Amino acid sequence: MTWLTKSLRGLVKRGRQAVFLTLLATSCSNGGASDVPPLRSLGWFSYLDGADIRRACLPGSADRYRLVYNGVWGEQVRDYEIHGDPAAGTTQLDIRVLFPEAPGSIDLRDPLASFRGHRASIKLTPSELRAFTEGLRASGFYDATAAGLVLPSDGYYWVVAACERGAFHFNAYLYPSPRFGALQFPNFLFAHDATGVAVRPPGPSAPRGSYAHRATDPPFYSIFDLEVGKNGLVNLPHLF
Repeated sequence: MTWLTKSLRGLVKRGRQAVFLTLLATSCSNGGASDVPPLRSLGWFSYLDGADIRRACLPGSADRYRLVYNGVWGEQVRDYEIHGDPAAGTTQLDIRVLFPEAPGSIDLRDPLASFRGHRASIKLTPSELRAFTEGLRASGFYDATAAGLVLPSDGYYWVVAACERGAFHFNAYLYPSPRFGALQFPNFLFAHDATGVAVRPPGPSAPRGSYAHRATDPPFYSIFDLEVGKNGLVNLPHLF
């Protein structure tokens, strides 16, 4: 093997590694919105934390809200995004309902169809947006975050990340708790949910021993806990 051949192979190898690391970094920052399960999983913690919203939240930024309902990971997750320009009356509500997935019935014409979830988008009027923000305030969103709260993936909870008037806010609500029971904003979201997918109501979580069988039978869903900090999630797993 000549010196030139070795050099070229080394460049190709380093190039592939650079591309891989770039894709991995991208997936970690916004992969939670991906239709590809591995990329979605890699970026999910950051997505729940609202890291992308936090980075883009600057004075003069348009208001943006992300509200995620975890109704047992692998059973149902409902993702609501409100964004746009309220002054122009163009606020939009994007809805995505994930799980259950059926990888055994993949359509080769659209291989990601079963992973994309059920989606819908609707326009919100200024009065509807006001009703939403009033429900958010009534739900204690602007109160201090319950630092140290643990959110189990095999349980029921809401996490809310928002950029409002150039300031980032985060809060979380775990079932069962008085705070969860007093929530108001889910009523608005469910009333405007056009996916047609029934909401999985919160209930007692199954013992983890009985839930663990999901790790041995496809589809494979991991069990994980997330910890809430003062204004976001903390102690998230690091890949590097």
